[in-house]
Amino acid sequence: AATADLGVTGARCGVALTGSIVVDARQAGGRTVSLLPPVHLALVHAETLVATPGEHWRTLGDPMPSNLVQITGPSRSADIELIITLGVHGPRALWVGVLA
Repeated sequence: AATADLGVTGARCGVALTGSIVVDARQAGGRTVSLLPPVHLALVHAETLVATPGEHWRTLGDPMPSNLVQITGPSRSADIELIITLGVHGPRALWVGVLA
């Protein structure tokens, strides 16, 4: 994943309210696939779309997965001189495909 140009993962669900996806490392091929490449393509099944983050979190049950990441857009940071920079802590671009 560290040298790949594109990381492709599945998403556990999509959250309509925030435009987010939730990635479970067990289903994504590990923790780095969605973080290290400059572009992340996440595929989410339409039947897993939920209205709010809470709707998803209530379905997790016990035990919870060891790593869940809620992603809302590409990595952004303004740590240095308050200038927004993309791709500092993750991908510079996020593409989401919804599968019917």
